[in-house]
Amino acid sequence: MLSQWPLTQLSELVQPERKITYGIVQPGEFVADGVPLVRGGDYSTSWAPLQSIKRVRPEIDAPYKRSRLRAGDLVVTIVGAKTGNVARVPDYLEGANITQTTARVAINEKVADPNYVIQYFKSDIGQREVYRYIKGGAQPGLNLSDLELFKVPTPPLPEQSRIAEVLYAWDDAIDLAGGLIDAKNEFIRGILAGNVSDAREVAKNDGWEKTTIGEVATLVQQRVIWDEEATYRLITVRRGCGGLVFRGDHKGHEILTKDMYTVRAGDFLISKRQVVHGAWAMVTPEFDGGHVSKEYACLRAKAGKLWMPYFDWLSRTERLQHEAFICSYGVDIEKMVLNVDWLLQTPLLLPRSIETQKAIAAGLDCLQREVQLLQAQMEALRKQKRGLMQKLLTGEWRVPVRDGDVNATAARVAEEAAQ
Repeated sequence: MLSQWPLTQLSELVQPERKITYGIVQPGEFVADGVPLVRGGDYSTSWAPLQSIKRVRPEIDAPYKRSRLRAGDLVVTIVGAKTGNVARVPDYLEGANITQTTARVAINEKVADPNYVIQYFKSDIGQREVYRYIKGGAQPGLNLSDLELFKVPTPPLPEQSRIAEVLYAWDDAIDLAGGLIDAKNEFIRGILAGNVSDAREVAKNDGWEKTTIGEVATLVQQRVIWDEEATYRLITVRRGCGGLVFRGDHKGHEILTKDMYTVRAGDFLISKRQVVHGAWAMVTPEFDGGHVSKEYACLRAKAGKLWMPYFDWLSRTERLQHEAFICSYGVDIEKMVLNVDWLLQTPLLLPRSIETQKAIAAGLDCLQREVQLLQAQMEALRKQKRGLMQKLLTGEWRVPVRDGDVNATAARVAEEAAQ
């Protein structure tokens, strides 16, 4: 879509005496009391605290006075996977310097609003400019001369500020959803940590008992009767407790290994060679009757002893993942193999009551659904913002510039975007 606003090269939007530039090429050894040196990782998602910023010796900084930062400047990553990432310099980095992988863009606030320019870089319009000029290879990057040529839609300055305010309102909503997701996940981790903690044994809580995995679950191997013409639904387990995934339907003659086993919903499937990477999970109903090779171990809960959805939650804890690691052998972590007999001897602290196990698992499932709903909400907000940026930065939609109208505009735009 063509912009209804005039397009201005980025070089014309910066302070005349402070051209777009990169910084220190060879920072040397970092020191404790030197000049702060901003690197791309310091602002890749949000700004790192001052105490985390590396520092260089003053004599290294001195030849690079031209690239020193002022509060409110923009920094743009020009080398690496995050090329095009942008952030505004906070007050506590006044006087800091930058590396050669970062460009300083000192916006002239008489002609452009820095917050508007940030939103431009984040938009599809700005990202298209990044993709247009980025140089490929193992280390992608932008030349300063190309960055200067970026074409920025430039509405009148008051409208730039209003556009930025509206878009930052979406950013705030997205950040809020992300914060709630983080809080929910932290709460889940806290509950799980409490359910595997040895402190429960110390407290002599009568509702809990110390057992082993082998005392509450049985190793099962339901081997299939091989048929070259039969169809087998192959499944595998993702790393990082990522659940199961189908590998597809295959005829027997298409499969190299003939040692295949059938798993049932409610079983717990373990990849012997990938368990150190969290490749274990409960078999959910959609994978019932799936087939795995002998490279997998399958546990089935003993009636009245273990509620497998509860154990599935416990398997996501650092403690049980560590137990899986120490029950594996091999020199190279990528080639370690699980000793299933050792795993079955792993101590486990469980509520004696199956009903208690069910209740805890159900509560955790509920929290997980909340996280999923928040993730869907956050993604919807991101999609709305992308569409909104396109409308506002091209001038197809206008925003009022009178005081007090921004919130009303944001509400109207949200309603239109939802329709």
